[in-house]
Amino acid sequence: TAEIGYKRAAGGEPKQQEAYTKVIEAFNRILTNHAEGGATYVPISYYRLGLLYADMGNLEMAEQQYRKLEQLDPANRYLAPLTSVVFKSYSDRIDGLTAELDGLKGDDATGDAAGKINSELGDTRRKLITLGKDYAKASSAPNYSILYTTLGAAQDLADWAGVQEIAYKMIELFGENPDYTSKVDKYVRPKIGIALMEEDKFQQAYDMLSAAMEARPKNYELKRLVARCLGGWLEVDEYGQPVVKLGLERFPEAYTLMNEYRNFVINPDKERYTFEW
Repeated sequence: TAEIGYKRAAGGEPKQQEAYTKVIEAFNRILTNHAEGGATYVPISYYRLGLLYADMGNLEMAEQQYRKLEQLDPANRYLAPLTSVVFKSYSDRIDGLTAELDGLKGDDATGDAAGKINSELGDTRRKLITLGKDYAKASSAPNYSILYTTLGAAQDLADWAGVQEIAYKMIELFGENPDYTSKVDKYVRPKIGIALMEEDKFQQAYDMLSAAMEARPKNYELKRLVARCLGGWLEVDEYGQPVVKLGLERFPEAYTLMNEYRNFVINPDKERYTFEW
């Protein structure tokens, strides 16, 4: 009966809160009456509840069902698809909050409204990162996109230790896979170099990035990163004050690389003002 109700509620358009509530109550009765003894329909109840809550936008409750299923059976076949749904819901929320933040004008862009969105954005990213890390450990065949999104969220939070942890995990999982080797070299390894530079570990960053650049000499983003590592950069801190990062202070080498990068940037086929400095 609960399964029939689920299919009707989930398939209905527009989605009706009352129908969802009744189905949730039905699945919760199953869990109350049959949780002891590990009945075969307990895992699917957690799974269906997670999907329903995610569809309703109640991501906290959706993740709670995921955690309960994970605790019940870490190898359960419903765990991976539920993880994907909850993860995507968090990712969609991040996209929505980012768009909302970008849309603020005038005083709102720096006032309480922006602060509230930024706070929720940070919390949501942290939840997504935790979920992504758990998924990477538990899944027998992790999805590249899920882990890369996790990596991006860690970078957005300036969680440089987290960036390195996730990136090295991705290299372990995908680095030797011919379907992903190019993506790992182009998108994942450079993020480790960025994280090391942000931690002022310039020599380690240079060793990694220069090796990657030698393997991919036409990758101009790597040239830019190696140049930053060699010659440093100027940034502005949270108080609006300039901060000079000197890198390895090998300025002539950095200049040479930036000249090579310049040829890439001024290519007329490239859209103007779309590159980082």
